This record gives sequence, structure tokens and C-alpha cells, in this order.
Amino acid sequence: MLTENKPIINEAAKTVVKLTAEEQIRLQCEAREDFLKTQNDVHYYYNTKLAEKDATIAEKDALIAELQQKLAEKNN
Repeated sequence: MLTENKPIINEAAKTVVKLTAEEQIRLQCEAREDFLKTQNDVHYYYNTKLAEKDATIAEKDALIAELQQKLAEKNN
């Protein structure tokens, strides 16, 4: 209503609306980027931990197999 009779105010109002929308979009994009970076970090962390556990399990499996073989040799 205020902008109907004054074109310069109308233009300023349109500019403010446009800039506000662009700012909201920029903030949404930044939030999405932050989310994706965090997800990447989480995946990297858990994949690293899983690889470490897999290596530990493989070492223990090898030790068990070695001990079973020694036990079998001792019993023969």
C-alpha cells in the first residue's frame, strides 16, 4: 500500500525482498554444505574405525589359527 504511489519506494521494496530471498538461499546452501561436510567426516571416521577393527580381528584370527595348529601338533 505504501509503495503503490511511490515508484522509488516500490523499487526499494522489491530490491529488499530480492536480497532477503537471496540471503536465505545462500544460508540454505551453506547449511547444506556444512551438513555434507559433516557427513563426510563421520563416514571417514567410522570407515577408519571399521578398518582398524577388521585388521585387529584378522590378527586375532591368525593367532587363533596358529595356536590351534600348535595344539593339534602337540596332541599328535
